[in-house]
Amino acid sequence: MLKLSHHKIMQKGYVTHQSKRHYVPGKWPREMKKAPAEVQAAYRLLVRRLLGDKSVEAQAEEPVLSGELTILELCGRYLKSCKEEEGPKTFPVMRSVVQGLVKFCPYLPAKDFGPLKLKQYRDHLIQIGYYRVKRSTGESTHHQYTRSGINYTTKRIRKIFRWAVGQEIVSAERHQSLLSVLPLRTGRTKAPEAKKIVQVSDEIVSRTLPHLSAPIAAMVRLQHLTGMRPGEVCRLSTPEIDRSDPECWIYTPAEHKTAHLDKHRVVAFAATAQAVLEPWLRDDDKPLFSPAERMAARKLVLRQNRKTKVQPSQEDRSKPDPKKAPGEAYTTLSYGRAIAKACADKGIPSWSPNQLRKRAAQRVLETQGLDAKDVSALLGNDPEVAKRFYLEAAKTKAKSVALAVEEVGKVSQEKSSPPVK
Repeated sequence: MLKLSHHKIMQKGYVTHQSKRHYVPGKWPREMKKAPAEVQAAYRLLVRRLLGDKSVEAQAEEPVLSGELTILELCGRYLKSCKEEEGPKTFPVMRSVVQGLVKFCPYLPAKDFGPLKLKQYRDHLIQIGYYRVKRSTGESTHHQYTRSGINYTTKRIRKIFRWAVGQEIVSAERHQSLLSVLPLRTGRTKAPEAKKIVQVSDEIVSRTLPHLSAPIAAMVRLQHLTGMRPGEVCRLSTPEIDRSDPECWIYTPAEHKTAHLDKHRVVAFAATAQAVLEPWLRDDDKPLFSPAERMAARKLVLRQNRKTKVQPSQEDRSKPDPKKAPGEAYTTLSYGRAIAKACADKGIPSWSPNQLRKRAAQRVLETQGLDAKDVSALLGNDPEVAKRFYLEAAKTKAKSVALAVEEVGKVSQEKSSPPVK
């Protein structure tokens, strides 16, 4: 019996027969485990035809390719190149972009994908949204794509066609035409706005720290002091820290967000940050904060505190080849999940590592009175990015100026008013 399989990206069913994939007419939504009735009926007809039943007419909805380069083939070639050339960080992002585009128009010739089709796809994203599955319960919830997210996706689609122009498989005019599609503007689209990342208060950070493991707590303290990116504090290692100047250590990460643009990143550790770092320094080049070493130390403490005798069968119960094992370094996801779990367990308002970065910028602006260029040097951002995302201190400054002006106005008004008789 030919098996009915589910292609979740295209939201279609398919059957593989003699090393060839045959798609079943009808839509099979990705969140549905069982195929809809119309897909099952079409599947039975397709199986009869593939097994030689001539009474069943050929299915007209099965795609017939013209030999031209389709969106499906273009995206497949790009993903292969992306995985090899752009590294493991860019690939998951581009894969999610490609999945949506392939599901929308898989067999459209690439030469026919122009500005109007890009706008149609953009409107399609606004209408359908997406589903997010919760790992712990398997429950799926529907969300809408934000305006900035859709603009981000549009930009990445242009990137795919730009790559194709460099490979001489798509004309340069096709990429140029896509540049004419303007981004969605604030307040002029049905797409919702993304929630802004706000700084986390020092009080909430202080409440969270006692409930974090030792390495996670040290990472939080470092990020709170220096404004490092979460990925930079996760990959921190001893050889990358220049300790020649005892007054201020310099951390120069080999890998960071803008390394591929030939930009350098420098993080300074003053005395307080040095005190946090010193217990974690090591002689090798491994990351300072290691979940594998933390789990090994935890097991050792549990074994030492055990009051009953260890049976021979309990001396080593570790699996020889586990599917999941603690890594040598924390990832940005595991780092954020550790903080979120501690907050949820103790009833503390949830926050993320990126909010620490924002708080560090605000603290510098409020205490030192620096401008966007100085903050960008601290954070490793462009000044325009610092202005856009990190300069909420302007609100505080405007408030203080307004209060000062009001106080001056009151004094002048009292002096100018005639005495009461």
